[in-house]
Amino acid sequence: MILQFGTGNFLRGFFDWMLQESADAGHDCGPVIMTTGTAHGNIARFSSKRWLVAERGVEERVSSVQVVSDCLQGAGDWQELKTVACDPDLSLIVSNTTEMGVQYIAEELTDACPESFPARLTALLHARYLAKLSGPVILPFELLEDNACVLKNIVQKHAIQWYADEHFIDWLASSCQWYNTLVDRIVSGFPGQHDVLGQQDANCVVCEPYHLLVIEGPPSLQDILPRTDGLILTDDLAPYRLRKVRCLNGVHTATAGLAIQSQVETVIAATQHPCIYEHIRTCLFDEIIPGLPGDFAENCAYGESVLNRFANPSLQHKWADIFCNSISKWCVRVLPSIRAAQANGREVPRGLARSLATLIQLYREQHPAVNDVQTLDQSQSLKEILENETVWGQPLGDDLIEAVLKL
Repeated sequence: MILQFGTGNFLRGFFDWMLQESADAGHDCGPVIMTTGTAHGNIARFSSKRWLVAERGVEERVSSVQVVSDCLQGAGDWQELKTVACDPDLSLIVSNTTEMGVQYIAEELTDACPESFPARLTALLHARYLAKLSGPVILPFELLEDNACVLKNIVQKHAIQWYADEHFIDWLASSCQWYNTLVDRIVSGFPGQHDVLGQQDANCVVCEPYHLLVIEGPPSLQDILPRTDGLILTDDLAPYRLRKVRCLNGVHTATAGLAIQSQVETVIAATQHPCIYEHIRTCLFDEIIPGLPGDFAENCAYGESVLNRFANPSLQHKWADIFCNSISKWCVRVLPSIRAAQANGREVPRGLARSLATLIQLYREQHPAVNDVQTLDQSQSLKEILENETVWGQPLGDDLIEAVLKL
């Protein structure tokens, strides 16, 4: 049995699809219990517990994902979720609640469902611990460096605050198995009401054929994981993560604001827009790749593969979707490339600095594309916003602030 936190397009078009592929090939990983990433998320739309996934590249391949056996809302189905947590057959917990979902938010322990994802996970694991069961494997798919370590630390913090039980703290560390991951697939989401598949299935997901799941864990994990291509078990995730997050996700995040300002709706349209495509290539090859470790030629080849994926004519990946939660995304996906350039003695990359300026402008304008729990103080000047460490989680530094102010 698998407990899945998150009902978004990515998980449904990536890991659930991999599970279905594996089941179709004769290796069933067990039923999936899907619960909302937020405590009060909408689960009613998934009442059928199945949806279509369309892989669109040179050709189209459509499959039906039917691995989900139940859909539960965090708050509305809290007792049912506790029952799932105490099921001896539960072997795996996965999540994708976005980078914003994996953070510590202090809250009081009550009988009701906790608000944040890590707090809910803590309470469910405690219920399993009290049932005297072994801990599950936990695979967070959020695009955070050392994502399992980050989640584990937050869960332990809640556990210390709530339960003051040293044996439970030890159980979290020794019985639960936390493994860092990297995921890679462009999932553009719902194909649209005018698309034939969109008319057939309101929960249909469109994605590219390419898919990669890298897990920093032992070969023994294969027993509970889908047996499909695109799955790598390794003892060192760092090289895979750094290149993917900075090149693919970093360029996405560094371009989304500019594309939205230019009224360019999709990624494929951006590759056909001279100014935006020049921005993409400049950010990728002049500003990001020179700061990556490893073989420069190999990194450039990966960069070219990213551009080819962006130019997939079958995907309508909307910049408005990419722009969601952009503040936290920018800090994780773009800022490290700026830091790498500075560490190598280069000036602050102009294209990446411009992406920050554009992001702030859209947030200050309260543009319709802004969809984020984080906000900017409208009373602050641009300089004050840039100097506000609470927003960025760290000081941006004088050179970066000056570069943005000069734009």
